[in-house]
Amino acid sequence: MYVDVALYNNDAEHLVAEALTRVAINEESIQRAYNELKAELEMPFGGEGYDAVRDALLKLNEQPWQSVEQLGVIDTKRTRKKAGELYVAEGKPVHSHKLKLSVQLDQQIAVKDRHLLPLFHELAWLLLDNVSRAVSWKYGYFYASDKTAYTSKLAAHTAVFSVGEAPVDLEDVITLCREVVGGMHEDGAFERFVKQLKHVSYSDERNSLRFDAEKNYELTSVFVGEKGWRQLATQRNLEGLLSSIQVQVQFGCQKIVR
Repeated sequence: MYVDVALYNNDAEHLVAEALTRVAINEESIQRAYNELKAELEMPFGGEGYDAVRDALLKLNEQPWQSVEQLGVIDTKRTRKKAGELYVAEGKPVHSHKLKLSVQLDQQIAVKDRHLLPLFHELAWLLLDNVSRAVSWKYGYFYASDKTAYTSKLAAHTAVFSVGEAPVDLEDVITLCREVVGGMHEDGAFERFVKQLKHVSYSDERNSLRFDAEKNYELTSVFVGEKGWRQLATQRNLEGLLSSIQVQVQFGCQKIVR
């Protein structure tokens, strides 16, 4: 088991070290992980019961993390294998259902202010990334795929989740989305986002983080240079887009837009 992270300052390094040692292992977190596995693999699981799974996870969590720089050669074929407490069981395959969560830009803005589409693309990714993590964490839905749609009338980013247990409370999902965005406001996430885009560099990855200029251009047909990002990435433009964005959740024939 390994964790791969990219860190850019000392505060982040301390935060990751703390997070790796503060793992919540309880009935709620185990059930959530079980639901996500079942939705992803679409297979039934068996086991020796909740206590056995919890005890095995607690024992695993006691093992210290090691830096990859200090590791030698590990041949996993030579490690001892033992039947685990959780395993794929015989039985009918689990039929998962699809939940779609979309971040959509008002049609008039998408057509009238096309120059803002690159900014919307980056903002939508930021929103969808944070909301999707919250949805997976709270409900145990498996993030299966994502897609982007740009037409003359609509700009939208959609995350698709596999859900092993139905039904889904769409109002509850929308409420969670609103809480996540509100938390981002309070935490200053959007201010940091604007600052990051103002320092986009096409030659220095440290100033670009996960920015993908080629993908942005392919989606929007609007190319933005480094100077262009300093012009587009303003708090005013950001707030205008946020006020024009809608979130839609769809599960089967049910759909809610806020």
